[in-house]
Amino acid sequence: MAYTKYSLTPANNTAAPPDGAPEGMLPSAVNDTMRDMMAQIRDCGDGIRDGTYTMTAPKITGGTITGSTINNSAIGGSTAAAGNFTTLGATGVATFSAGTVSAPAITTTGDTNTGIFFPAADTIAFTEGGTESMRIDSSGNVGIGTSSPAQKLHVAGTIRATSGGATTSAVTVTQGYINGDISSSNFSIGNYGDSSSEMRIDTRGFTTFYTGATNNATGTERMRITSGGNLCLNTTAKNNDGLLSISADSALNQGITIQETSVANNIYYIYFTNSAGSSAGRIEHTGSTTVSYVTSSDARLKTNIVDSDSAKPVIDAIKIREFDWVSGEHQKFGVVAQELIDVAPEAVSIGRKETDSWGVDYSKLVPHLIKYVQEQQALIESLTTRLNALEGN
Repeated sequence: MAYTKYSLTPANNTAAPPDGAPEGMLPSAVNDTMRDMMAQIRDCGDGIRDGTYTMTAPKITGGTITGSTINNSAIGGSTAAAGNFTTLGATGVATFSAGTVSAPAITTTGDTNTGIFFPAADTIAFTEGGTESMRIDSSGNVGIGTSSPAQKLHVAGTIRATSGGATTSAVTVTQGYINGDISSSNFSIGNYGDSSSEMRIDTRGFTTFYTGATNNATGTERMRITSGGNLCLNTTAKNNDGLLSISADSALNQGITIQETSVANNIYYIYFTNSAGSSAGRIEHTGSTTVSYVTSSDARLKTNIVDSDSAKPVIDAIKIREFDWVSGEHQKFGVVAQELIDVAPEAVSIGRKETDSWGVDYSKLVPHLIKYVQEQQALIESLTTRLNALEGN
């Protein structure tokens, strides 16, 4: 018998067999109870059929709910159901609303402004306390502290990496680089809190290297690379226009030390080339304790080779002076560049700027001296021959 033949009103359930009781539902206590049961069966059936029946602590095992509701909210509808599930499993796709930074789509009870939301297509974002903390964008870039990551990992803020042990690297960068804000960024390398190993690098228009930077403190500056590409060691400013500036004081034994670590001969400590890449000179080690300062003099670099004129006029014109330096030192024998330039200009350097001090390369005077000695020796030998001839007569 179809339950729809029953009435929701108990008094109307007076049907005779086979829809009612055998005695034709005559008034009696038993029949009144049956009429009431018929009304409840009709109500229960109608509720199950249209999906509005309310059950207390329902349990569905091995069944399927399709197009139904929980607490008058449609499952799969646009309005979230208010019911609670102890365990919810889905073998298919579970779809959530996009959510917002203040009301994420996936959250937890009692902290509804913390969770996961979807701000754009192919984008996942994480929010904490209503503020976005991390995002994975459509390019696969991960941003922490930024919603516009420019690289695979883009962190806006301070990063600290702690090693897992003595043999474990805290940060490993392979074929890459560390990028920061050059206006105010700095980061430390080494064992955090250990002043003997920690180094801080500061990039504020220039790059500065510090040691002893305990707990990211300033430490002591050891080296600086300026925005113009100048390298400064033990000084915070370049000296003149040199690409390499080194400051040395009495506490240092040497300003620059170059040590030969092999036993080979002819080690070039410093090698100079011209704009064409050809050798222009060098400072070399010859296999012993001798260091040679070599100027290029290869015949292949010269043309029109002839004997020089007499060096006597040049040597005679050189004024050897005694003087005091402004810094306080006294020199017994020397020359003045402004006087020598008229006699041997190749030995004088006037610098590239008016403020540059004039200098003298005394090695350029050696050929004059050799030529002068040769001339004097030839004269001596000539006079000796003549003297011997006179004595023989």
